[in-house]
Amino acid sequence: MADNSSLHLAVVGGGPGGYAAAFLAADLGLKVTLIDPELNPGGVCLYRGCIPSKALLHVAKLIEESHQAKNWGIEFNDPKIDLAKLRTWKESVVQRLTGGLGQLSKQRKVQYVQGRAAFEDSTTLRVTKADGSAESMHFDRVLLATGSRPAIIPALKIDSPRMMDSTGALDLKDIPKTLLVVGGGYIGLELGSVYAALGTRVTVVEMLSGLLPGADRDLVLPLHKRLEKMFDGILLNTTVKSLKEESGGIRATFEGADVKEREKVFDKVLVSVGRKPNSEIPGLDKTKVKVSPKGTPQSTRSATWSANRCWPTKRRTKGVPPWKPSPGTKSPSNRTRFPRSYSRIPKSHGRDSPKRRRRNLAAKLPSRSFPGALPDAPSRSTVPKA
Repeated sequence: MADNSSLHLAVVGGGPGGYAAAFLAADLGLKVTLIDPELNPGGVCLYRGCIPSKALLHVAKLIEESHQAKNWGIEFNDPKIDLAKLRTWKESVVQRLTGGLGQLSKQRKVQYVQGRAAFEDSTTLRVTKADGSAESMHFDRVLLATGSRPAIIPALKIDSPRMMDSTGALDLKDIPKTLLVVGGGYIGLELGSVYAALGTRVTVVEMLSGLLPGADRDLVLPLHKRLEKMFDGILLNTTVKSLKEESGGIRATFEGADVKEREKVFDKVLVSVGRKPNSEIPGLDKTKVKVSPKGTPQSTRSATWSANRCWPTKRRTKGVPPWKPSPGTKSPSNRTRFPRSYSRIPKSHGRDSPKRRRRNLAAKLPSRSFPGALPDAPSRSTVPKA
């Protein structure tokens, strides 16, 4: 059994917010326990989000470039896609990166516990481990970094294997002939691009007037033009009124001023309308942490400290009093200390600095000696003082 007598910090959640905070706390000399259900740290980003998505996007780019190569005088035959091998390669990328984080945890002496945490009170966590055993852990402070999960529209929720969220879409169980993507955000567009490159006819529905709401319109416009060539259709200012499963697929009913075809059947439907926080931590009501109506733990200073030193990831530095080491605990001196403000980072004026290059270039330029030239700017030493 782990020695919990001097436990300083428990981090619940092993994603980029959790493991980064755990590593920093360990570098500062705290004893840290990182708790997550997965075998290694990584969270949604590495296991079911950014990393597998980017791996598949790399494959999609390779397929697209092979099609474009005929414009350069190079032609390839149509690619043969082995889904089993593609899935194996994608998982190998995930395992390699998450395994590296597991090694970093050991190097930083972070105690990693594979399991699920629940609050017994404001200072005690009950951790159910992967092997079925349970253990109570006491802490001085706890950090909540439980991440998020795909959001679900209640009106579009049907129990069917043809329905997918982002996690299901990344599994690549098969390549459907037609796919409806509900939501024109980055998740839907990334996964839609992958399936389109693999041969699926993709239709994207977005309720607002443009893709990627909130992004710079000057950046979205060229992307929109490119996706119009890849996708079967992009329906803006359109909503999905209903979904109904049939023998041949899922019938979607659209609603919008510019909709030409009100109903259409798709082999599969991907719902990607955003994500919601995982704030349903068992026993959280036994603490004084407040949860907003949207499900996010409140990160104000009063809420931060009313739970007896329990705070969400967002407030792990701002407004939190500095940690004071317990007697006998020293912060390691061999770790690099980074300034909190970029203005405090020393600027380089060495051989390859931009300032030195500009000075050398100015020295090589000819002087303004031709007729009508403007006079050179006076140096600081020649400017009279006021």
